[in-house]
Amino acid sequence: MKKTVFILIIVLCGLSIKEEVKAGRQINIENIQDYTQDYNEIYELEDDITALINDARRMNGDDELPQDFEVDFTNSYKVFIDSDIFSLNSDSKASIMQLLNEGEYVWSLFLQADNNYYIVNISKGLPLRDEAASLLSEDEINRIKSEEGKWIVSGISKLEYEISYDDIINNALKNTQYYEEDVEVVLCGGLKCIHYPVAVIMYEGNAQLIVPLYELEVKGTSEQMRRALPEGASEKDNVYNYDSIKNAVNKMSAEEEYNDMSGSGSVVILSDMSESGVNQNENMLYYFSIIAVVIIITGVACVVVYKKRAKHE
Repeated sequence: MKKTVFILIIVLCGLSIKEEVKAGRQINIENIQDYTQDYNEIYELEDDITALINDARRMNGDDELPQDFEVDFTNSYKVFIDSDIFSLNSDSKASIMQLLNEGEYVWSLFLQADNNYYIVNISKGLPLRDEAASLLSEDEINRIKSEEGKWIVSGISKLEYEISYDDIINNALKNTQYYEEDVEVVLCGGLKCIHYPVAVIMYEGNAQLIVPLYELEVKGTSEQMRRALPEGASEKDNVYNYDSIKNAVNKMSAEEEYNDMSGSGSVVILSDMSESGVNQNENMLYYFSIIAVVIIITGVACVVVYKKRAKHE
């Protein structure tokens, strides 16, 4: 029986992926073919993927796929989801990967069929929720139970043009010091205030940069933005310092986060206090220095007054 899934047809406008010029450097992102067990299970979904693409094409008024169409699994990406890496005290790769590996992940598969482009989302089936059971038929309940913990096609989206996360990341890094370095890339989705996947760029054992793979609006003053951008990059390069985004997100109020969620995209609001822990420490040191000077001057004045009083006595 053909699986029933949610088919999402997107003409990317508000939710758009950054269009880019091709870049040649290979980015090492975990591929589905690197995971034998996942690949063997997901390969069995080829007929389901083909059938669902045909459903999407019919909804769009397009012809069905050619009979000899084969799903190419090479252009796939592992995306960790719903792990709050911004809550960690450390930006180390070890801390981040430990948290991510304790959570869930999905596979995003990009396909081309003649002149059309699709992204197929593949995730593990979730347990049946008690509150949903009363709304479903017996066949639907049995299907959900049979899919629990197994890889299923959870969504298919039609894209306006061919995209590659590798190219997006390459173009974001090209004006930074990390472009020629051997960086590690991890894809994360469902982060606080950032609803769509981003690439976290690791170098020398720490998270250094964030590259949004979809539209991300970063708001702030010119000075705040300058601090949030890596050296050599401009706002149009679509890359930010990891610690700047992390600190900004953690400082955003519940109202700001709610307003963000009610909009059409993701928004990060920079603030003076959240730009850099080092900057904050420098301010504190400055204040303490002033206090110390005042205490010393007051102490000296008291000694002088005391000596004058003692002399008169």
